[in-house]
Amino acid sequence: MRSSILITMATLVVVAPFPGPAVAADEGGVEPAAGAPEEPPALSAEDKAALTELATALPRHGLMPLATPDADADDEAWLRLARRLVGIFAPARMKGSAKKALLEARPLAPELLALVPTHRRYRALMAMLIEQARRMSEPQVMVPATRYRLKAGVTAPEIGLLRDRLRAEGYGDEGVQGRLRDYFDDRLKRALQAWQKDRGLPPTIVLDPLTRRRLNEPIAAPVAEIALALERFRELELRADRGRQLIVHLNDYRLVAERDGMPELAMPVIVGKASERDQTPALSTTLLTVIANPTWGVPQRLVDEKLRPEAHDVPELLIDKGYEVSVDDSGRWRVRMRPGPDNPLGRLKFVLDDTDGVYLHDTNARSAFGKDDRTLSLGCVRVSDPVGLARWVLPGRELDLDEALAYATLSTSFDGGGLPTHLVYQTVLVEDGRLVRFPDIYGRDPEALARIDAPALAAALRASAEPEEPHAP
Repeated sequence: MRSSILITMATLVVVAPFPGPAVAADEGGVEPAAGAPEEPPALSAEDKAALTELATALPRHGLMPLATPDADADDEAWLRLARRLVGIFAPARMKGSAKKALLEARPLAPELLALVPTHRRYRALMAMLIEQARRMSEPQVMVPATRYRLKAGVTAPEIGLLRDRLRAEGYGDEGVQGRLRDYFDDRLKRALQAWQKDRGLPPTIVLDPLTRRRLNEPIAAPVAEIALALERFRELELRADRGRQLIVHLNDYRLVAERDGMPELAMPVIVGKASERDQTPALSTTLLTVIANPTWGVPQRLVDEKLRPEAHDVPELLIDKGYEVSVDDSGRWRVRMRPGPDNPLGRLKFVLDDTDGVYLHDTNARSAFGKDDRTLSLGCVRVSDPVGLARWVLPGRELDLDEALAYATLSTSFDGGGLPTHLVYQTVLVEDGRLVRFPDIYGRDPEALARIDAPALAAALRASAEPEEPHAP
């Protein structure tokens, strides 16, 4: 296959072929059914059984259960239920045409169930939700004061209570039983120190009075937080642990490259500022192109609000700083910066599909990765190891990439193969069996959590877990 070469305004852009998966035919990602009948065939008993099972299992997904039609109800009643379930489980960017095609598919059950996430992170959240709902109905374990110090190496009944109290929030090992339960071992020490660290307390090897007081405060069961995390997961197209995909966890300032659910590459990132217009959106997309030595097209609002006022409406002042400026007939400035050490995009840019100008890129200001709060960009995601990411995205093209980067003033584009990429907004996740919280960097949680009735959801979860009473003969 031959490469195509496009020369524009003294910048050479080479488009290199890259084998990737086929792109769906229509913008909804669903092939239109040619000659499909106006009325789809009737739903089968298996379809209705699957609809019933999913509707009644909704509490496990952080939602109240839906009523199901009577056994003798017509298909329209069942299709109304199916439409509601599609509305719950379909990704936010799924086109209406794709939803319509799904609802017309027969059998319906496999198509509908394919929308339900099976990713390990989603399943871990589901399991944690069930556990936390159960704990809401149990009395909280209290750790009493003692005349002796509870520290590493000590055996005492209060240490068993300490172990149980930490386990109530997901810290420590469930498998410790018998006499070892009352022994302050290294596993308990690590669990206590992790609990202290997550709450901003100094880690210790002894149960000090401050830690004891904090441990005995009422536990706020995170049922609503987990339900919200599940909802945000369903809005993405991150459905399964299959294939290669990029996950950018905005709240953790971290990018992870996964293959079949296993991380192969991870790195810190910088995300958009907290102001509404600068926030990095949470969405699923695909990585289209990797550009070595990119040209930066300066966003128009940055030109109008910053660069032009600083230049006092004199284009030459920007040109002296390395920018290229063109002025159209209406007087609007178009500003860009060619590849080089002053380019804010650095040496690599990763173009995403349909994200309104949001993309991943290198940066020429690398010191910012050392900051705790990394909400610093105008919406794009700056990556700390762009070369490592490019090598992972372009397997087998390492030599081509190195050659392209060697020509620092030459822009070269590589086909990214439509790599699935997910920008994720999550303030809680389950890691190593415990719930981990992340900062609500854009302040989205309070309004979203107010919509969730945690006590009702917890009651529905407990009811769904209870065995049914046997029917009278």
